[in-house]
Amino acid sequence: MPDFAPDEQAESLVSLSVHQVPLVHVLRLLHDRHGVSSIVAQGLEDRLVSIECTDVPVSEVMGRLARRFGSTAIISGGLWYFGDLTGEDRAVTVLRVPRLNREDLSAAISAQMGQTGRSWVGDDGIVVVSDTVDGLQRIHRFASQLALLESPTWVLQLYLVTVSESRAKSWGLDLDHLVSYSATYASGSMIAGAAGLSVGLDSVLFAASSSTDTHIQARPLLLVSDGERAIMSSGRVVPVPRRSVSPETGQAIVVGYDEVTIGLDVDVTVRETSLQTARLTLDVRQSQLLELVADEVPVTLRDAIRTTAIIRSGGVYLLGSLDSYRTSDTSSGPIIHTAQQTDATRSSTLVWARVYRIAGPSGE
Repeated sequence: MPDFAPDEQAESLVSLSVHQVPLVHVLRLLHDRHGVSSIVAQGLEDRLVSIECTDVPVSEVMGRLARRFGSTAIISGGLWYFGDLTGEDRAVTVLRVPRLNREDLSAAISAQMGQTGRSWVGDDGIVVVSDTVDGLQRIHRFASQLALLESPTWVLQLYLVTVSESRAKSWGLDLDHLVSYSATYASGSMIAGAAGLSVGLDSVLFAASSSTDTHIQARPLLLVSDGERAIMSSGRVVPVPRRSVSPETGQAIVVGYDEVTIGLDVDVTVRETSLQTARLTLDVRQSQLLELVADEVPVTLRDAIRTTAIIRSGGVYLLGSLDSYRTSDTSSGPIIHTAQQTDATRSSTLVWARVYRIAGPSGE
């Protein structure tokens, strides 16, 4: 390997304050904060180091760390090397690889390693690899190439539409079997019925605007970078009276209020599988306050769905349904009534999605 030659990375400024920390942890910190990639001779990675510096060039920091062990630090091809290493020597590296989930990243790293290589992969994309220097160089080249790829962005328009049981039956939908409908539609291809689904969603949205037994509960619009999460939360806090018997009068009086949170939470992750398709992971959680028993004990309904589906840009999907209830004189929102009221009718909240890919390589 050639001797150290200063470059832009080597001269970037670093501030550190660590005491008796394993060298590999310091190198991980430098990689996270400053994009500094390094390979350290096996046996040095667990050695404890202490260093205090403010606005010091990377090259000086690496030199200080190496001198702690009577070793050298040189840079070649954008990689820092600790110790006198050849291609066949065992070494350790730590780096962050973006965009891949843990399982895919683990498989990709394993494909780059030699037969005696070992790796640890974290949920945050951090990878610690022990292998020959040649194997570690292959892994760093792979990570660099992946980082250069343009990351796609997806737009996810969700529609949560509450439909009465009678309206659903008029459409030919049985609320008891919506799970099977959802599974079929969510996993179906564009050819298998996306056109029919699009018409179905348009009909549902029209009904929501023109009838009292169908309404749009929420329609969040989410912009999601590939491999990242998007979270939406909407709801309200309902005060529930807390009562106690007055020793003076012997009557129940309100002494305070407890809070019950009800509403809707959506958690979405989209990960590209091809230029026009992606794996969608969707969590939807809904909570409603059904009644107050004796005007003070809350009875809540909690319902949730979690689904994973392969989606295509431009597609429309029915991803699942949530049970809900409402009174006959309430057209929207969660209901609150006493135990004596029993005119709640069953309905279901259908979870629909339109998906569009708006950025990233097109393959054209």
